[in-house]
Amino acid sequence: MAFAYHKLLQSSIRSHPEAAQRAVREHCRYMIGKQINQLASDDYSEKFQACDSFTVKSVEAAGGLHDPVIVRITLDGESDFPLGEDVFIFKSVVINFHLLSGLSGLMSGRWEFNFYN
Repeated sequence: MAFAYHKLLQSSIRSHPEAAQRAVREHCRYMIGKQINQLASDDYSEKFQACDSFTVKSVEAAGGLHDPVIVRITLDGESDFPLGEDVFIFKSVVINFHLLSGLSGLMSGRWEFNFYN
C-alpha cells in the first residue's frame, strides 16, 4: 500500500511541473528580495527577472504518508539562475500532513511547497 501511494504521489507531482517551477521561482524572488538594500537597483532588477530563467531537470518526491511531502528539485545547470544553486529541497505547505492531505493533492493536482526555506 505505502509503495503504491509513493508511486502515485511521485507521478502526481511530476505531472504538475508548475508547482516545482513556482516553488523555485518564488524562493529565488524571496532570496533576492532579502538583498534589496545591498544591490544597486539595476542589479536587483536584473537578478529578480533572472528568477524566471531556469529549466527544471528533475523532481523527486518523498514522504506524504504520515509526514509532509518533501520534493527535491534539480535544475538544468545551463541557465543564468541568480542563486548559483542547482538543487532545491522544499516541504509541502501543509504542516500537519496526513494521508488525507496527500489524497487531496493527488486528486486535485494542486501542490504547494514552502519556498521560504
